[in-house]
Amino acid sequence: VSVSNAAGIDLRGMLIQNNLGNGIWATNTVGFDISNTDLINNGDNDVLDEANLHFEGVTGSVEFNNLEMADPVESNALIRLSSGSLNFTMIKSLVRDTPTVSTGNTGMALYPSGTGSITASITNSDFLRNRANGIQVLTDGAGTFDVEIVGGDFNTNNIGINIAMNGSANTRFDISDTSMVGNVAS
Repeated sequence: VSVSNAAGIDLRGMLIQNNLGNGIWATNTVGFDISNTDLINNGDNDVLDEANLHFEGVTGSVEFNNLEMADPVESNALIRLSSGSLNFTMIKSLVRDTPTVSTGNTGMALYPSGTGSITASITNSDFLRNRANGIQVLTDGAGTFDVEIVGGDFNTNNIGINIAMNGSANTRFDISDTSMVGNVAS
């Protein structure tokens, strides 16, 4: 599924599996909701950062509800924003099993940079067996990030939740009622 320069996208009840590129690739789009959908084994080129779900410059409100993402070439979900604002909500989803070999990376990567701003609420979602991180947040430049993670299991990732900042970035986080088991670091 490839979406560019669109608004108000709503995907429901889909199986997106075994694609050579990104499972869902969205650029410069405003508003994107995905529910009751499985993204399995998508991508074949880690150099291009192909993923089960790859968003570049998606702004407005984005909601993931009851998603399963598994077995990507590199990362399950990669969300980059260099300008504008994104309000991201994830509810009752499962992000699991990036490759155990060197291409395997992160369950979910959230990267605000430049003047991009991401506000995220991740509730009752599980991140299991992701080679590098369950969730990775990396702010760069003046990008800002505000996240609340409530509930969910972070099991057998290298790092359960990894939050870092570069430059003059502003980062706020609140993590509660999560289970961290079998991660090398949390």
